[in-house]
Amino acid sequence: MLLESHTRLVQASYRKIAGNIFELSGIFYRKLFEKDPRLRFLFPEDLGSVQDHLLQMIATAVRQIDRFEEVRHHLENLGARHAVYGVVPKDYETFMAAVMDTLSDQLDPQRDQELLKAWEAFFTLVSETMQEGGRNAPAIC
Repeated sequence: MLLESHTRLVQASYRKIAGNIFELSGIFYRKLFEKDPRLRFLFPEDLGSVQDHLLQMIATAVRQIDRFEEVRHHLENLGARHAVYGVVPKDYETFMAAVMDTLSDQLDPQRDQELLKAWEAFFTLVSETMQEGGRNAPAIC
């Protein structure tokens, strides 16, 4: 569950890492493909445009996190497209593990436990919303 305190933590910490976000997205994709090499085949060889889309989605969701209903439809549509590409619920678990590993590497897990919990709650909300869109893919697409 995403609490108001999580919202503040995510937004404040995003502003701090925004300058390094493209590098972090590269680390994320490396971790994602290490965790499940099968996922590499869902992506183009050049990840540049995919990274751009991921970063735009995260930036938009972070900006609108306190008005989540405004971004919900976009995330559901994104989830529907991912379902068409072959993304299944297990892949979202792999996504969560890779993104949390990436964040944990950037933060001090002992000192920043609340911040990590906030990001986990944020990405859980994003993931669940996308999966809902994936379950309704024929109706949305």
